[in-house]
Amino acid sequence: ASAAQMGALTAVPQLFGAWMQLLSIWISARLPRKNLVVAVAAFQAVVVATIGWIATQNLSQPTVWLIVLASIYSAALNLIQPHWRAWMGSIVPARRRGAFFSLRTRLTMVSSLLIFIAGGGMLTLCAQRGNPGLGFALLFAFAALGRACSSTLLWKMHDPEPQSEDHIHRALRASLSQLVSALHEPGFRHYTFFLSG
Repeated sequence: ASAAQMGALTAVPQLFGAWMQLLSIWISARLPRKNLVVAVAAFQAVVVATIGWIATQNLSQPTVWLIVLASIYSAALNLIQPHWRAWMGSIVPARRRGAFFSLRTRLTMVSSLLIFIAGGGMLTLCAQRGNPGLGFALLFAFAALGRACSSTLLWKMHDPEPQSEDHIHRALRASLSQLVSALHEPGFRHYTFFLSG
C-alpha cells in the first residue's frame, strides 16, 4: 500500500464516522433504538467477515476495498454508539452508572490486550508457515463471530420505554451544565482537549 492509501485508511473512516454521528440524531427520531442497534451490529459482523474474506483473495485493488469496508464499519459504529450509550444509561441505575462504565472500560482494555497478544501470535504462526492471509482471515472471522454474538445478546436485552421529550431536554441541559462546570477544572479540561485533538 502507498503512503496515500495508508493516510486514506486512517482518515476516511474517521470522517465517515463523524458524519454518521450527526445522522444518528436524525435517525433516532424515526427508528426504535433497540432495532437500530441490533440491526447495525449484525451488519457490522457481515462487514468484518468481508474484510477477512478479502485477505484470502487476490483482488486487483485490495487496499481500496479495505478503505471502503473500514469506512462502512466506522460509519456503522458511530451511527449506533450514541443510541447504545443512551440504552445502557437507561438500564443501569444512575447511582451505579459510573462504577458500571468504569468496570466495563477496564474489562474492555484487558480483553483487548489479550486479544492483541493472541492475534499477534496467530499472525506470526501463519506467517512462519507462509500463509499470512490465513491469519488475517481467521482474525476477522473471530471478530465477526464476536460481533454476531453481541448482536444476538443485544436483541435479548430489555429496552425501557423511551422518556418524554421534556425529560430528555431537561437531562440534556443538566448534562451540558455539568460539562461546563467540569471544564473549569484544569485536569479535566486538558484531558478533554487532548482527546478531542
